[in-house]
Amino acid sequence: MWSHDGKHLIDLKEAGCYKLNMRYFNYCAGLTMTNSRFHKLFGGPPRKPESEITQKEMDIARSIQVVT
Repeated sequence: MWSHDGKHLIDLKEAGCYKLNMRYFNYCAGLTMTNSRFHKLFGGPPRKPESEITQKEMDIARSIQVVT
């Protein structure tokens, strides 16, 4: 479960279901997947399409793989 300070993005259950902390996502109400709160947490906006993949993106991808 996420903490009240909003530092956790996802609540994963043992059965495999999950719940996203919608304070960081914009896809339900906007035109983008994530919002400025998400960008601040991860140190900047999403990578531009077709731009170079940096170590930062690789680290984020690996962290997501480990968690899920």
